Amino acid sequence: MPRLTRMTLCVLLGILAGSSAWGQQNPLRPATAIEWEPPEPFREILEDVDPPPRASARRDGPNGSRANSPEPLDAPPGTPRTLATDDPWPYDFEDDWGWEDEQLVYEAALCMNGLYVRAEWLLWTNSGLDLPPLVTTSPVGTARANAGVLGLNTTTILFGGESVNDSSQSGGRITFGTWLSPDRRAALEGEYFALGDQYANFSATSTGATILGRPFFNMLTGHETAELIGFPNLISGTVDVEAITQFQGAAARIVYPLCSGYGCVFLMGDEYGRGVPQGYQFNVTGGYRFLRLDDSVVVREDLTSLNPAAPGTFQIEDRFVTSNQFHGAELGMLLQCRRGRWSLEGITKVAVGNNRGNVQIRGASTITENNVAERFNSGILAQRTNIGQYTQDQFAMVPELGLTVGLQVAPNWRVVAGYSLVYWSRVLRAGDQIDLDLNPNLIAPETVPFTGPLRPQFAFQYTDFWAHGFNLGLEGRW
Repeated sequence: MPRLTRMTLCVLLGILAGSSAWGQQNPLRPATAIEWEPPEPFREILEDVDPPPRASARRDGPNGSRANSPEPLDAPPGTPRTLATDDPWPYDFEDDWGWEDEQLVYEAALCMNGLYVRAEWLLWTNSGLDLPPLVTTSPVGTARANAGVLGLNTTTILFGGESVNDSSQSGGRITFGTWLSPDRRAALEGEYFALGDQYANFSATSTGATILGRPFFNMLTGHETAELIGFPNLISGTVDVEAITQFQGAAARIVYPLCSGYGCVFLMGDEYGRGVPQGYQFNVTGGYRFLRLDDSVVVREDLTSLNPAAPGTFQIEDRFVTSNQFHGAELGMLLQCRRGRWSLEGITKVAVGNNRGNVQIRGASTITENNVAERFNSGILAQRTNIGQYTQDQFAMVPELGLTVGLQVAPNWRVVAGYSLVYWSRVLRAGDQIDLDLNPNLIAPETVPFTGPLRPQFAFQYTDFWAHGFNLGLEGRW
């Protein structure tokens, strides 16, 4: 980046960060005049890091006195620096927006922040899992042909026809990194997060006195109908529905400081004299991003015939499972502003890459008559026409926004709280893969000879996914 452009960007960021106070108060000097010498840890740092060159070897002491440096500040690079007892402030930085990189490096080194770890508790909400109507009921006395049928005023949807797994969910995130060299030219950073599994469960039982049904559209008649779970003098049974959502992600990136107006302030009372960063820093990031989103919807029935002329039991299961795995390249920007013990961070990132979507549809039925069980590889909404495993790759984008406020509670520890938003385009959700259009001739045992359309059928159905919420955590820097 040309020097003029970089300088202009730094000036604008410095104004936004309120760093004009740098010209009024040396960030390395306490507000009150005290006799102070850098503690032992800083003596080692100052021996290894060359300060920026100065034209003059004289400066103001903390009490306004003039003190001489033990050696010229414009000594050749690599010359060890020592501290004179009569000069507690051997280096004085001026408010100069044209600082050379060496000065920024020197100031950053004083804070001793080589390794950092941030652990956060997440309270996030994500976009829900949309389900079609899966279980219905009708008042006792409803005709068999109308029992549980969608579109009638007498029918009530007991489960489905809405979004589930869209409430707030706890999770965790850990971010860790280290600067790759003492001059803080670049840092290597890793991140992992996961939300707790989200469950939506439903169960209903009928002894036959109440009506329960599983609705579908009959492709032979062209009308809505229902498979009955409970109906007087016909059938009794139990239906269970379970929907699960899992979301997690990871990243590995390089952090590069583009420009900064950065230094340290020392927390008085800290016997080690460790520093807290002060000012602003604008970083760019680049690396690898991974996300995974899994859904499953399982419907199980356990039925018993109440018809003496056709005794028997039925166990039926439909299973729809989706998995999304995103792998992509990520670019981002991070602006950090610090003032005393408080800090503010704003981050924006976007990842582009491939989302591999996988759909699994399975069905199973067991029919027992006269103590003889017969098994079939089909259910009600999972038939040979849509059962299988399907995989497809799609281009996807994952933008992310974040805002974090921090409070320094100790020289090496900071409490952080903030907000995050993650958006993921073109994902597969299990509920969207369920087709309610059904040819009843496919229901086990299949009608022979088979007639009618091959429905239900499978087709990839994509949607977008987002997750957002609050973060609370603790960050340590060493």
